[in-house]
Amino acid sequence: MITVDVTECRGTAFEVGVQNADAFLATPRGKGYLKRRKAPPHPSFSFPDAERAFGRFAPNLWAELQGMAARFVLPLAQVVLDFGNFTLRYPKTGCSAVFSSGLYARNYDFKARDYEPRFAAVQAAGCYSSFGFTQFLIGRADGMNEKGLTCGLHLVSFRSPGPGFLASLIVRMILDRCATTEEAIGFLHQVPHGFCYNFSLLDSQGDGAVVEAAPRNIAVRRGGDLACTNHYQSRLMSPLNPKQVGDSKGRLPPLEAWAKPEALATDLFGPPADQRLYTLLNNSRSPAFHHGYARGAGTLHTLVAAPKTRTILVGIGGDGPATKMDLRAWSGGEKLACNSLQGVLGGKTRPHDPRARPAKAVSA
Repeated sequence: MITVDVTECRGTAFEVGVQNADAFLATPRGKGYLKRRKAPPHPSFSFPDAERAFGRFAPNLWAELQGMAARFVLPLAQVVLDFGNFTLRYPKTGCSAVFSSGLYARNYDFKARDYEPRFAAVQAAGCYSSFGFTQFLIGRADGMNEKGLTCGLHLVSFRSPGPGFLASLIVRMILDRCATTEEAIGFLHQVPHGFCYNFSLLDSQGDGAVVEAAPRNIAVRRGGDLACTNHYQSRLMSPLNPKQVGDSKGRLPPLEAWAKPEALATDLFGPPADQRLYTLLNNSRSPAFHHGYARGAGTLHTLVAAPKTRTILVGIGGDGPATKMDLRAWSGGEKLACNSLQGVLGGKTRPHDPRARPAKAVSA
């Protein structure tokens, strides 16, 4: 069983940062963060460069970092290094997304021990309110904002890095400031990218796109019914793919089949389309569900967004019930009905204990 905390933050960006820090400090990981000896800055880290970059692309996140620093009682430079450093790297991931009939569905695959078990609802002054799963507290692995724009990240490779932001910070920036897929594409052309990622996008008008982004180039695939995994598909960007992309390519055909509108057709008495799409991805026997927890990346959560109605379904692990959340109602002042989400990694077929150490190999 794994538990994901649900955090609600409202106020100015600085106040959101304070609330963010408070929620983090209430967790074992947060308590350990203050006790842990802080590592010296990496040679590539420059506080003035970070301040200029955030000032240009996300001044609200800079204020949020200031709020966190005040609550942690730590120098701002240390908090920026730990949570806003746009040269950070993290373990390899494998994520799948599909758009079909105006819905966005996605599985997030990551190393269980490094998962940040946190879902945040944020309403910061001057920004669009949003729901999303967090990374480095202020970043987002995926989410939807009050305009219905939904976005997720998909690591391609760490090859040819550049002086740019982490993808999780870019996803958060998109949710904070962009109302449509077209606006998000324009922003992705402007913001500096640190590594090679796909960004999957769908808005309330059904306008979808996969943006293939790298530090030195970018390509866009458009369409309302698309699929995306962890490799580039355009001729321009495919030379940057890692040598081994078999798993990523293997997950793509079933996703492309589900992207076709007829894949979600059913009779009047069947479950709603968003629930069917959720089951297709969250079923632990699904070809989109990844069981590689011990090797590095397994499916940790499923998110299905309905941008038109501003609702999402979320589930932790596999084979679990979907929790429905209404962003329009929450933005209007309602509180969420839950303060945590629970699920079983690996689902019913191959349950995984994230606390267990990998078994040692036994020689024949």
